[in-house]
Amino acid sequence: MQIGDSMLMMGCAGGAYPAMPAMVYVYVPDVDAAHARALAAGASEVRAPENQFYGDRSGGVTDQQGTQWWMGTHFEDVSNEEVERRAREAFQNRAHSQA
Repeated sequence: MQIGDSMLMMGCAGGAYPAMPAMVYVYVPDVDAAHARALAAGASEVRAPENQFYGDRSGGVTDQQGTQWWMGTHFEDVSNEEVERRAREAFQNRAHSQA
């Protein structure tokens, strides 16, 4: 498989090689299009793409062998101070929504 200019070697489980789920994170030019292609190819959705406080838009799918594929597209450069502020806000909002 080729993603951008990177080659990945994959294989299927069988015989002496049992299935080993994994999680992979890759940056892609268009996360929404890549996510849609993965679903069309039979993957199941873990999370739809959404903007993250640190400047990436990301989402995830699981393939038929159980591997989770998380993919992202960087859309905004965020200073360390702003990431810290946004992180506090995001985690506070998450804590309030779970209560």
